[in-house]
Amino acid sequence: MNRRVAGFCVAVLLATVGPAIAEANALPICIEDNHAGTFYWLAQHIDLDRASTLVLFDAHSDASGIFDSDKIRDVLRNVASREDRLALLDRWRSHGVV
Repeated sequence: MNRRVAGFCVAVLLATVGPAIAEANALPICIEDNHAGTFYWLAQHIDLDRASTLVLFDAHSDASGIFDSDKIRDVLRNVASREDRLALLDRWRSHGVV
């Protein structure tokens, strides 16, 4: 994604969720070049037990479901600590789990 397109996407995102920013004082933004990278960022930064809204800007629809995604969510929720979650995600990334 070139910088101009990325900048436009961020501007649209900020204009769309202005009230949410005022309410929450923070809006995490991740710009990635592939869906797997986005998954790992989300898995590291969001509270899996709290409802979240994901806004995806993409040039094309090539996303597919993650095989056995319920199992992946359960494993992510049942780690003992943040450090254990990061180690798990590093292992998954090196083995191409997602």
